[in-house]
Amino acid sequence: MMRRFFLGAGLLLAWCFPAAAVMAANASCDAIMAGTLKNSSMLDRAACHIIAKAEAGDAEAQYEAGLVYSWGVDALQPDPDVAAAWLMKAAQGGQAEAAYRLAAFYVDGYGVKQNMEEAYRWFETAANAGSSLAMFELGGMLEYGLGVERDTEKARQWYGKARELHNHEAEVNQVLEERDLMENPWDAAKSGEAKAQYYAGLVKWQEARSALAAAERATAYAEAVKWYAQSAAQGYAPAQSALGLACARGVAGKADEETAAIWYARAAKQGYAEARYQLAILYVNGLGVQKDEAKALGLFIWAAEHEHSEAQRLLAAMYETGMGVKANRVEARKWHRRSAQQNNVALRDMLRLTDMP
Repeated sequence: MMRRFFLGAGLLLAWCFPAAAVMAANASCDAIMAGTLKNSSMLDRAACHIIAKAEAGDAEAQYEAGLVYSWGVDALQPDPDVAAAWLMKAAQGGQAEAAYRLAAFYVDGYGVKQNMEEAYRWFETAANAGSSLAMFELGGMLEYGLGVERDTEKARQWYGKARELHNHEAEVNQVLEERDLMENPWDAAKSGEAKAQYYAGLVKWQEARSALAAAERATAYAEAVKWYAQSAAQGYAPAQSALGLACARGVAGKADEETAAIWYARAAKQGYAEARYQLAILYVNGLGVQKDEAKALGLFIWAAEHEHSEAQRLLAAMYETGMGVKANRVEARKWHRRSAQQNNVALRDMLRLTDMP
C-alpha cells in the first residue's frame, strides 16, 4: 500500500479559499509581529514573513505557508484548512512540491474532503513536472485502483520511472509481483534467484528484530546475513546495502565498518540511494574508511537529490556548519525545506534560516 506522511481529517471545498480561517491566521500574525501574542517565537515571526509573501502572490512562499500550517510552529498552530488552501494556490501556480503535498492531503482527507480522483490528478501533475515521489504514489494508485481504473501495467511504468530516478521510496518498497516474492521467497531463493534471496534475508531480519530471546534473535540475524550475502554476491544492490548495514551493526558478530564500506560502495556504484547515504555516514565519521567530508558531501548530495529525507537533513547541516564545504546559508535552507516535506523539525530549521527585513 502507498506510504503516507499525513494524518488527520478536515473539511474544505478545495476550490474555495477559507476566508474565516485565513482572517484568523492573519490576526495571529499581526499579533506575533507586534510582539503581543503569548508564547510566540522568532520562528513564528519568520513564518509570518513567509505568509506575507504568500499573500502577495509568491508561489514558492505559498508552498512554504502550506508547510507552516501543515506542521505548525510555536504560537502558530497547525491548521489543515489553511494549509490546504495555500497548497492549492501554489499548485495552481505550477509549484510541483505543492501539487504533491496537496495530492497527499486528498488521499488522507486532511484539510480537504477525501477525494481519490483529485489526489490522482495532483499526483499526476507533480509527476509530469518531474517529482519522483509523485511517480511512486501514482504507481500505488494505479496498482490498487484508487481514484482511477486499476491498471497494473501503467502502475509498473510509474514505479519504473521512480526507480530510474533512484527514488528512495521506490527502491526500498516492494511493488507488484515482488510482494508475492516477499511473502514466500524460499523456493526461488533456494534455486539461486538473487532478488528472492534478498527477500529471504529481509524476512529473517524482521524475525530477528521481533525476537525476544537472545538465542532466537542471533539465529535469525545469522540467517538474514547468509541470504543477504548470497544475493549480494550476485550484484543485487539492495542486498549489498543490507549486508553493509548488517556488517556495520555487527548483528552476526563483531561490527566491521571496513567490510560494510565495501558493500555500501558496491551498491552505491549502482546508484542505490540508501547505500550512498550510509557510505556518507562512514566517511563523515571515519569509520571503516579514511575520514573524508568532501566525499561524504558528494554522496549526501546525490542521495538528497533522490528524495532521501535523512540525507537532505544532514546535507543541510553540512552546508550550515561548513563541514566539507564552504558554509552556505541559502543551500542549507533549501535542503531543510526539501526535508520539511516529511519532517517538522526540518521546517523549524528552514524557518530559523529565513531572512527577514
